[in-house]
Amino acid sequence: MKTRQIIRVCTGTLMAVLFLVPFLNSQAPLVDVPNVVDPSKTEILSLRLYMSGQEAAEAIRARFHDRLVEASPNAMCPLNQPKGCMQSAYSRYSKGKKYISQIHYHNAAEAVDLVLNFVERYPFDPAQPEVLTSISYSPKLTTEADRQAFFQKAKDKYGPSTEQSITGATWCTKAVAINNMGQHYFFCDTSRVPALIAGPTGVNLSDPTVGSKYYQRWNAEKTVSTPPL
Repeated sequence: MKTRQIIRVCTGTLMAVLFLVPFLNSQAPLVDVPNVVDPSKTEILSLRLYMSGQEAAEAIRARFHDRLVEASPNAMCPLNQPKGCMQSAYSRYSKGKKYISQIHYHNAAEAVDLVLNFVERYPFDPAQPEVLTSISYSPKLTTEADRQAFFQKAKDKYGPSTEQSITGATWCTKAVAINNMGQHYFFCDTSRVPALIAGPTGVNLSDPTVGSKYYQRWNAEKTVSTPPL
């Protein structure tokens, strides 16, 4: 049986206990997790899941007073834009339409690095062509003390987590319930549910389900065409 190593810290002690947990399959049922922050409703630096590209760019401008430029469709951010830009792509669903696919933002003075990923909406909505599905925040931290202080700050901000280890914390409101040798705890299947993950090197907020929902809707509605033989 394949196993996964997880390090957990025993409550009331400073001992790290190492044990093995079987890999979970995608069919494991999800249960509600009470009293934890909802990743689909929380924020990182005023950025929230499901924003449009323009909303995210405005949130960055309001927070850091920097305006982002937009790169040409399917082109990389220009090298002469050190603080960041919006990358766009042509729609796979709506011919000739484009949407913001990614935002890169770097602010050396604030020690902030952000990467935002978007998926296009279907049906196409000119008011919001895309939806923010992941936020990766990697602050520039030079010492171990800085990294641990940042990790503690994240735990203080977001509150009790669904999963906790000495190297990271994960928040989700739906998880797989596990009983391991009499110990009961939750496992956040981050491939199936919105999740917030924090550690000494950064914070990540994501919802992996959005893109597949739009694709399934498009796939169900598209007209079948059969080329001649």
